[in-house]
Amino acid sequence: MSIDSTDAPGEAAAESPGEPSPRPVVKMSSGGKIAGITVTLLCALLMFATTAVGNDSWFPFAPMRMFATAANPNGIIEILRVEAVNENGQRMLLSQENSGIRWAEVDGQRDAMAEDPELVKTLADAYAHHGPKKPALIAVEILVSNYYLENGSLTGRCETVLAASWYVGEPPPPRTVRSVPPRASGG
Repeated sequence: MSIDSTDAPGEAAAESPGEPSPRPVVKMSSGGKIAGITVTLLCALLMFATTAVGNDSWFPFAPMRMFATAANPNGIIEILRVEAVNENGQRMLLSQENSGIRWAEVDGQRDAMAEDPELVKTLADAYAHHGPKKPALIAVEILVSNYYLENGSLTGRCETVLAASWYVGEPPPPRTVRSVPPRASGG
């Protein structure tokens, strides 16, 4: 007697030679369901409660204000970049791709790096570690470009400030500063 697969698909699949039998469906126990719902509700409660108080360092249980605020329409937009000079005299931008360091890490340590050039040297060390066959860095500069806004639009005025630096020996020749406005999003 043959079993029609349309009438009993589970049985037909089990009788097929060489085919693995389907895995049984495991249902969550009522205790597991209660635990899952409790953890979900606790996390949601923490996120909502800490939105009223707290700061970004409490992530993920925080208001994350950095994403919830806009720049002053008559203020300044700061854009941080890290430039380096290698032993061949070539100036380049340090990026996450060539150093492995994220901008947020540099920006978060900017004040400490301004006080201690050895902290800036860690960026050169990260670059060397990330690409050991590349020419060594002899200078690293953390630069902040301040773009001025008026009524939410760029004024064309930009000032670049050296926020922190590290050099082997004497500082390299000054860089050529180009004022390129940042890409504006929305109006």
